[in-house]
Amino acid sequence: MGTKTGKTWSARVSRAEAIERFLEATISLLSTKPISDISVQEIADTAGLNHGYVFRYFGTRLDLFEAVTVEIAKRARAQIEAETEKRRTKSDDFVSMDMSLVAVGQELTKLRMRVVMYLISCGVDANKFGYESKQNILLFAEYCESLGMSRRMAEAMAVRSSALIFTNNFMSGAFGLTEQDIQDGLTLSFNEIARAKKTQKELGWDE
Repeated sequence: MGTKTGKTWSARVSRAEAIERFLEATISLLSTKPISDISVQEIADTAGLNHGYVFRYFGTRLDLFEAVTVEIAKRARAQIEAETEKRRTKSDDFVSMDMSLVAVGQELTKLRMRVVMYLISCGVDANKFGYESKQNILLFAEYCESLGMSRRMAEAMAVRSSALIFTNNFMSGAFGLTEQDIQDGLTLSFNEIARAKKTQKELGWDE
């Protein structure tokens, strides 16, 4: 074991273990304080590792936070996949679309977007986050498709719903939206999902 300024860390760990511990430590700290206040040293202390490992395995502090956004996205997808699989075993629940499903994975998704917005404000290219974000949208599209929508309709619904959820979580104040505005928007979206087969036929999106 090594020590520094009263802290203790593991003398040697594998690359995989070090990465896992840094990601876990960072996610834990993100739930307790502003991102800008989280230093590499604090992350290392929380992980019980020398801070030099951060630079060895990630590159920079911002690179570590980028890796965290990937990890959080994967965890959110795992939660959503588990819930949709559970609903598949109950046909009466599986055909429903309501806040109980939308809420699955939302805490992790909100945490991820908070980190993403911070990184973008630091000059990180927004396109770096597109792949993982799109995977979550496509997962939602797969669920919509299972309700009988065409692929095009399902993806359109997923994109619009994701944008609505993002606005509700982060930009409602900037748009002057009230709680009633938000609830009405969600209610309308759920209603349109229920009428999706008729809408896609009118738009010529059946295929």
